[in-house]
This record gives sequence, structure tokens and C-alpha cells, in this order.
Amino acid sequence: MAIHAAQKAALAECKPLENEYVSAMLVAQAAEAEARRQGKQSIGAKARGWASSLLSYVVEPVSSWIDAWRK
Repeated sequence: MAIHAAQKAALAECKPLENEYVSAMLVAQAAEAEARRQGKQSIGAKARGWASSLLSYVVEPVSSWIDAWRK
């Protein structure tokens, strides 16, 4: 019974933070939807662009150098 009470108390303690998190996620989703509606790049699209540029400028040259070194 004490474990159940401790778990319930822990959940109750986290509830305000959970509400803040959900509110922040809803605001972010609304901002993404508005950016898409206006034809602007979303955060996800910017992240994908950054990852692809990192891949092309860093990972591919290094991997080709390693492949050439192995041969």
C-alpha cells in the first residue's frame, strides 16, 4: 500500500510539469502549422536541411577518405 501511495504522490508532483510540457508542444505545433500555411520552412524542414548539409560536407568526404585509405 505504501508503494501505491508513493507512486500516486510522485505522479501528482509531476502533473504541473506535464501540463507545461503539453502546452508548449501545442504552441509549437500551432507555430509549425502557421509556418506551413504561410509557405515558410518549418523547424523540422530546417533540421533536415542542416542534417543533409552536414552529411554532404562532413560525413561523405570522411567516409570516402577512409574507403580510399582501406584500399
